[in-house]
Amino acid sequence: YDFATNVCLADWESGEEDNLPCPGSKNDEDGFVLFLTNPDLENRQENEPALFTHPDYDDSGWISGEYPAIKINDDDHFMGWVGCLDDSKNCDVTFRLKYQIGNDPVQTLGEWDEVYDGDVTKLDIDLSALDGEKVKFILEVEVNGGKPSKANAFWFVPRIED
Repeated sequence: YDFATNVCLADWESGEEDNLPCPGSKNDEDGFVLFLTNPDLENRQENEPALFTHPDYDDSGWISGEYPAIKINDDDHFMGWVGCLDDSKNCDVTFRLKYQIGNDPVQTLGEWDEVYDGDVTKLDIDLSALDGEKVKFILEVEVNGGKPSKANAFWFVPRIED
């Protein structure tokens, strides 16, 4: 499952807006999500897709995208990279990967703090504990300091693969 190409199947919201448009508009202070085909990451130029997820412009701003439920198999993994886009000095954000099964409480699979420092974080999360379940995944980014206007966060090739 490719989260980037399915970006607009998700319901996107922020601390300022319950229904963000998808795709959004760059520099929308209510927050936005964009599909990037050739993203400039903080440590390299890429030619595969990324999600540019920008929280609302507030010191405690956030953005969240809830995807439709998909069935998970025993050997599935959530894969990808997270970090800040190039030229985003003062980017300081927290990424969270969450999930929900049916109407059960939302659970967190992982949380990663990222700053603009030339390093990105590779994700490889074993989903075998969710085998056979129909799962809604939630991608979330929250301002963690720095300048909210520079919270230029990316999810590079976010996907589920076996």
